[in-house]
Amino acid sequence: LEKLGCSVLTAKDKTILIADDVAINLLITKTMLEKLGCSVLTATNGEELLEHLGDSNIDLVLTDVHMPVINGLDATVIWRKKDTSTPIIALTADATEDLSKKCNGIGINRILTKPINMIDLSNCLKTQLEKN
Repeated sequence: LEKLGCSVLTAKDKTILIADDVAINLLITKTMLEKLGCSVLTATNGEELLEHLGDSNIDLVLTDVHMPVINGLDATVIWRKKDTSTPIIALTADATEDLSKKCNGIGINRILTKPINMIDLSNCLKTQLEKN
């Protein structure tokens, strides 16, 4: 992983919460995070995401923008009323300028465009985790 330029040490022993309603996306992202040394919790919608955030010590959140029950944007708005410091990264296949503005306005720290790869994920974790 280090040969690829992945920041393994930054993410080691961190707890990352992933929320995505597409099972294969959840599995791929979870596998990449585990290879970086992270502990991973998963959710399939924004309601589950909020339950995990309320119950656990999460170092960073990766959330899909479009999910059932409560989408990733609405879940972020709800969570930011309680916690403004935990980094939240939006995952989306349609990263538009409008979405970027909306994400910035509600407290999302960064957007990763799907499909995500190990290098981008690793660099994002390094940047966001070092800020906290």
